[in-house]
Amino acid sequence: MNIETEKYAAALRETALKYCGISSRAHAGEAVPLPLTDDLRVWYSVGVPEGSIPWFAEDLILFSADSLVPNQGGYRFHGITEARLDSWPGEWLVIGEVSGDPLIAHLNRADTPISTAVHGTGKWEPMLLAPNLAAFLHVLALRIEVCCGEFAMDLFDSNEVLRPDVRERLFDIANPVVGSASAEIWAGKSWAW
Repeated sequence: MNIETEKYAAALRETALKYCGISSRAHAGEAVPLPLTDDLRVWYSVGVPEGSIPWFAEDLILFSADSLVPNQGGYRFHGITEARLDSWPGEWLVIGEVSGDPLIAHLNRADTPISTAVHGTGKWEPMLLAPNLAAFLHVLALRIEVCCGEFAMDLFDSNEVLRPDVRERLFDIANPVVGSASAEIWAGKSWAW
């Protein structure tokens, strides 16, 4: 899987720069005081886009290896006291967020599946975005191309509702890579993400 992860990490790096003007920074290999899968190490070595990726009404933020620890606050540990939070499984790592909703890397599974969960509901119920990190990076790069390139971020109708043609296009690019249930999340059909 590492070859696929490296391929799609590079594609995401180039796409984020081309469509969003966001450069990426590779992790120099210093130790990260959190567990990482081999695929995450590959992604961080290729480079994580540093900046806000336009999303629907919010931005998606991906955390560089250097910023992983402080960005676990409110999820893995209490943001002020830094006490470990029992409600957050130890095998989950927050690798990014959209308006406070975490992007979760599942560290205990071979291909590093990526999920998200809605914050503020009293419990974390992950929704699968991609069966592995490579698929997540692939769909994210495609999504940036579609939203920022093809639609030039003209995503909403006059009532500020996501346009049906945008939803359909997002579903169509994600479905072959991650399957229909996850594609519905990427297309904003089953969640406001």
